[in-house]
Amino acid sequence: MSLIDIFIQMNQARRILFVADRNALVTQALEAFQEFIPDEPCTRIHTGLVEQQMGKRLFAATLHTMSNCYRQFSPAFFDLIIFDESHRSIFNKFGEILNYFDARMIGLTATPANFIDRNTFLLFDQTDEQPTFLYSYEEAIDEEVLVRYVPYKAQTRFQYFGIKWPELSEEVQNQLLEQGLDPDDINFEGTDLERKVTNKDTMRRQWDEILQEAYHDQSGQMIGKTIVFAMNQNHANRLLELFQAEYPQWPDMARVITNETEYKGTLIKKFKTEDMPRIAISVDMLDTGVDVPPVVNLVFMRQVLSYIKLQQMIGRGTRSWETVKEEQRYLLPHGEKHDFKIIDFWDNEFNLDPQTAVPTPTLPVLATIFHTRLKLLETYLAQGEQAEMAKVVADLRAQMALIPLDSFSVQMRLPAALKEAWADDYWRYLTPRKIQDLSLHVAPLLRFAPGGDVEAATFTSKMERLKLHLATGTDEAATVRSLREDAGRLRDSVLTADQRQARDFVLSQELLTADTDKLNELNHHLAGQMKKRSQQVNEPLGLDLPDEMLRGGYVFLWEQQRPIYEQEYKDIINERLLDLIDHPVIAAIERGEPVTDEQLLDLERQMRRQLGGAKPALNEEKIRLAYKVQVDSFLAFMRYQFELDGLPDYSEIVTRQFEAFARSHELNALQTNFLRTIRSQFLKRRRLQLADLYEDPFTHFGADAAERLFSPDSLSEILALTERLKIEALP
Repeated sequence: MSLIDIFIQMNQARRILFVADRNALVTQALEAFQEFIPDEPCTRIHTGLVEQQMGKRLFAATLHTMSNCYRQFSPAFFDLIIFDESHRSIFNKFGEILNYFDARMIGLTATPANFIDRNTFLLFDQTDEQPTFLYSYEEAIDEEVLVRYVPYKAQTRFQYFGIKWPELSEEVQNQLLEQGLDPDDINFEGTDLERKVTNKDTMRRQWDEILQEAYHDQSGQMIGKTIVFAMNQNHANRLLELFQAEYPQWPDMARVITNETEYKGTLIKKFKTEDMPRIAISVDMLDTGVDVPPVVNLVFMRQVLSYIKLQQMIGRGTRSWETVKEEQRYLLPHGEKHDFKIIDFWDNEFNLDPQTAVPTPTLPVLATIFHTRLKLLETYLAQGEQAEMAKVVADLRAQMALIPLDSFSVQMRLPAALKEAWADDYWRYLTPRKIQDLSLHVAPLLRFAPGGDVEAATFTSKMERLKLHLATGTDEAATVRSLREDAGRLRDSVLTADQRQARDFVLSQELLTADTDKLNELNHHLAGQMKKRSQQVNEPLGLDLPDEMLRGGYVFLWEQQRPIYEQEYKDIINERLLDLIDHPVIAAIERGEPVTDEQLLDLERQMRRQLGGAKPALNEEKIRLAYKVQVDSFLAFMRYQFELDGLPDYSEIVTRQFEAFARSHELNALQTNFLRTIRSQFLKRRRLQLADLYEDPFTHFGADAAERLFSPDSLSEILALTERLKIEALP
């Protein structure tokens, strides 16, 4: 919004368009226009109302809307266009928008730079494949623009060990037998939960852990704003149903917010702006883009395999407390937000190094089919299979006919020499070089083909892959398994007699011996029916067996190393502490012998080197999280751990030394107050320099208070005292 405002103020843009790929993000942009640029007329573009909306200055629209109506605007109508989620929104036919308009264009994305597709950089003229402006999460934390997260991991026994008949108690086995369940059917891994089996008590334990460990609001009575990421719609519904059954005192606390439950953004708006609901159970809807600054808890009830998706989901909690409206700050712990908590039940890899993470390539399904057919063509060419080659050529040319050759985007990318590929002569004599040219230059153009039946195309892609496996003798097991899973979800009631016969053939062993004609026939009968696949065939088995929370606690992320659970972390630290218990200073205190402040400070520094410098490292924040105790020094931590009442903490030593200085210098009231301020600031910063004495809060005493109240020698003594008391702060 500030960027847009600058363009307007400097008369560099009269009309501005913000484009996003989801309704919720367009609504959010309009709200931001009204909040930050209230004097400029704004509107949302609707396909049938373009002429009536031309008089505005700020516009927002979905990609789908703009792809249908962009030609109703002149190419020079907009002066600035901003594309949200540009790493995924500017491909296929949406690329036409970017190429049609003659405007300054800005692409926004939260995707790590090394995951952005090369074509995205090229479309924005970044030939060096580097963003124009890059601002990392780590930088944002250091500059207090965003807040860091605190990971807490937990798993129940069933999640960890699974549900297996021999490991169940005799009482539970009898209970299952009475329900008519076969012992051979009770053999589930932990990863099968909510996929093949669902267990109510597992969800009870998870909800209990969430309500115990999540950050609460300012009152400490109720959970703060929380997003729960569920596996699918049915899982989300089960979570809500069990929550409402277990916690009837909070009927409005939790809501499912998904594509199936959302209506014109009403639930998202309630979650963002109202007290209730506090818990949003989401499937995809709240994973990316949606901005809810008061969120202080993210709960992962699912495993996320995509690094990009995981980082964007984490982003839902990163907004700082300063972005939270004044009237909503009661929703934050102690009215502030310096971090947020992630409660993870599925061992997600939050500390994965983006440099080692492998991006998942995204390729339009039509291009995937085309590439597979080209490999088939290459195989048949080498084998001299003329009849099979002719069939593949017919399929390839049928796909190429879908490419809109009059499209500006296609004309930009299609080499002049390859235009002959649409002529009959090109196909009379095929060579490996021609096949390579088709792969490099024609296959990418299929992303500009009009949208079709994605489910049908995906099934066709699998069938083409099976042809390639059979032609090359490679392992076809995974492809066959996927085809059978698709076919098995087609119910008799949605199929004709021929389609039922084709489905049964796919499910039979005959599929492995079928020729290409038969596979084409099967694809003809079944591909178009894929959208009718049943979603309920694989409903998980419902159980209610007693489960328990097996492990739970904060996880400390080692730099470039594995994460470590709270208890394991404490075991390592406790073992190191035992090495210090025989330290001469501690031994003297246990015997009741006096020790000097200098000896205590040396002990503090030694512990900081030994405990804070090793891996896993110890610092005051990790002491608070792992040991549930607030301390300001390692001395205080040792006193807590070993019940050493005679061991003072660091602040006691500093206070004692400053009081001794005051007594020895016969200070007046104003000097005493100034010295107390020095002590207070020193304890907060753990260091102090002469220049600090001329900044806030010391300026409350006057701009030159330090030199007015103390002689140069006295100031030197004070600074020498702070230098003698200084200990290194730990990260």
